[in-house]
Amino acid sequence: MLKPVGDRVFIRKHIETEEGKSSGGIILPKASEIAKVAKGVVETVGTDVTLVKPKDEVIVGIFAGTELEEDGEVYVLVRESDILAVIN
Repeated sequence: MLKPVGDRVFIRKHIETEEGKSSGGIILPKASEIAKVAKGVVETVGTDVTLVKPKDEVIVGIFAGTELEEDGEVYVLVRESDILAVIN
């Protein structure tokens, strides 16, 4: 497992997409669905992280951080400031 340094957070990520329907009611194929938000679970944190802890569920910007893929799982390494919210 990766151990982030400083204010970095290592998150196991999953992406949620918006429903496949246009504002006019047209059903869109899955390929055109737009990712709106990235949720994930904090795996490990760096020594300077104060707001989140391992196992917290968080929301991060969809293009935030550096993505890594391992064993079919998608992970993202972000700065603590890239975390938009903690889900209770």
